[in-house]
Amino acid sequence: MHTDADSNSFAPLAVPHRVLDTRSGHPNVIDPSGKFDSSGRLLAGKTIHINLSSLASFADAVTANLTVIGPLAGGYLTLWSGEGSRPNASSINFAKGAALSNLTVSAIGEFTLRTRRHLYSF
Repeated sequence: MHTDADSNSFAPLAVPHRVLDTRSGHPNVIDPSGKFDSSGRLLAGKTIHINLSSLASFADAVTANLTVIGPLAGGYLTLWSGEGSRPNASSINFAKGAALSNLTVSAIGEFTLRTRRHLYSF
């Protein structure tokens, strides 16, 4: 995480943390309704918001590793703050059945759903 709580510095997590794994549910997804199929896979064209409040306070950016395993069709994911329109550039492109990952950096936005939470969007 890039944080501005005390200064502009990079504050790595003590251990890697899997924020979203569609094989084991969606506990960090703020707005999951209608976004996933019956197998837990993100539906094409849907945007989800991820709660990062348990990982960082006062953060303004995130370095993340996006991994795709066995998608049913080719496509792409775009990681962005969720503020404004989705950018045209993708963070990872994949083919049907692919297994690949990509490191990316994104700003973190604010999302209001009962409380303010840090998030990033797909």
